[in-house]
Amino acid sequence: MNIAEDTLCNLSLLNYPTRGRPPQNKCQTRLQAKHWTHCPEHIPSTNKKEHPAKRCHVCVKNNIRSETTWQCKKCLLPLHFPKCFEMFHTLQNY
Repeated sequence: MNIAEDTLCNLSLLNYPTRGRPPQNKCQTRLQAKHWTHCPEHIPSTNKKEHPAKRCHVCVKNNIRSETTWQCKKCLLPLHFPKCFEMFHTLQNY
């Protein structure tokens, strides 16, 4: 299972041209099957902080002040892992 998860997280898909109009709102792509390479990663360290933390995107929307050290590798949004990460990528209204 770990090998499969590592493979999926490190896999990059080719960017084939698509037909039709692009989605009207960016958050819709997080729910589409063709964008399945969303993987959690720690927020990269900076010169000032070795382990930076940011406010969770899902918690902010629900008026909860809470920080996390995780983010989505593709979306680059800070999300608690696994609860908020799963909610953001599977539910329309999280």
